[in-house]
Amino acid sequence: MSDTPATTTEAGLTTREAQRRLRQIGPNRVAERGETPLWRLAVAQFESLVVLLLLAAAGIAWALGERAESVAILAALVLNAAIGFASEWRARVSLARLRALAVPQAMVRRDGYVIRIAAAELVPGDVVILEAGAAVPADARLLRAAALQIDESTLTGESVAVWKDAAAQPGPDTPLAERASMVYLGTTVLSGSGVALVTATGPATELGRIGRLVAATGSRATPLEREVEALGRRLIVLALGICAVVGLAGILHGEPVGLMLETAVSLAVAAVPEGLPAVVSLALAGGLWRLARRGALVRRLAAVETLGSTTVICADKTGTMTENQMTVTALRFDDHRIAVGGAGRSTAGSFVDQTGRAAAPLADPHLTLLLTAGALCNDAALRTAPDGLHLSGDPTESALLVAAVKAGLDPAELARAWPRRREMPFDPGTRMMATFHVMPGTGPVLLAKGAPRAILERAT
Repeated sequence: MSDTPATTTEAGLTTREAQRRLRQIGPNRVAERGETPLWRLAVAQFESLVVLLLLAAAGIAWALGERAESVAILAALVLNAAIGFASEWRARVSLARLRALAVPQAMVRRDGYVIRIAAAELVPGDVVILEAGAAVPADARLLRAAALQIDESTLTGESVAVWKDAAAQPGPDTPLAERASMVYLGTTVLSGSGVALVTATGPATELGRIGRLVAATGSRATPLEREVEALGRRLIVLALGICAVVGLAGILHGEPVGLMLETAVSLAVAAVPEGLPAVVSLALAGGLWRLARRGALVRRLAAVETLGSTTVICADKTGTMTENQMTVTALRFDDHRIAVGGAGRSTAGSFVDQTGRAAAPLADPHLTLLLTAGALCNDAALRTAPDGLHLSGDPTESALLVAAVKAGLDPAELARAWPRRREMPFDPGTRMMATFHVMPGTGPVLLAKGAPRAILERAT
């Protein structure tokens, strides 16, 4: 949607016009599947063919007077249903709490003022303000951008930050990852700032389109569910076979027909493994709880087994799948090379020189200065919590902060000791970033990082 008389860059939409469009278009929410009712969740625990077979066996056993056998089968089924229901209910409650915590907000111009509103209230034509660390609240076309970097990994799978340019004019066939003047719902601003005109909200966004594609695939039975169903069919054939063989043999031997029928049915009921569903549910619940301790939520208990059965993973054209994390693995200075151990966001790691001996990072002034510069000429943020490091910002800058912490430096303490006075944000034209600090006991100092050639060409 282009600018209309109701929208101006400086004033934004009027409140009345925004409310009219909200009523017409609907809230800025990506459509989600409705939650399964609790009664349906409970009934689903009894839909397996094996469970239905056991229910039939329990009914037959009760009719034949074998009350203990019937109660035992029903107890096993109730245990199985309770485990499955409790596990899936727990996952649902956890997801609901996460949704309640994530109430996205957006800075928007309305009636000439910049206000903060719920992102769900955005409509096409709104003028939104983008700032570092904020989530992009809707699909929008940039009106202005200043050193704006966006993390679009949720849409494209690429962990490298994307530079945005309001002057770019992508064509109708330009791939999503190359539309430099567009920003999209679900992505994150890593650095810089911008002003953008909302072009699509809710289901009309690129994220909403992905949601529709996912919903269209429907649900499929997991490998374990298919195997259990196949086992159920084999058990039915086995039970009917036992009835036929035992009944026919007894009748041919001269036994009463009624007695042989009762005997055959009793044997068939005894052949059905009443403990199978409970054993399967317990095994899956154990996997679910282990995944939960690692921060993963599984909505359906049977889906736990799917991960272990995965044999093929389809990736994008680059063939890469990342966690959007980077790690410093080597440092070079003065013809020295220091290998850095550890991976990801762990602060545990060794420093080893080129002779294979352990190096003390803070004992070498050159290495200390290199790590200090990497931590100070940096816009990423680091926070230490009981569950580990929490990093926000560009993955490359985050990796530099982690390397400094591995060496024993404290980025927060460095920032206090070397206060930043000015900065030159990273520019794809100059391929470098610079910050100005007051060095303890020395005075002003410039720290820079970027492409080696760009830095060396400017070094004197």
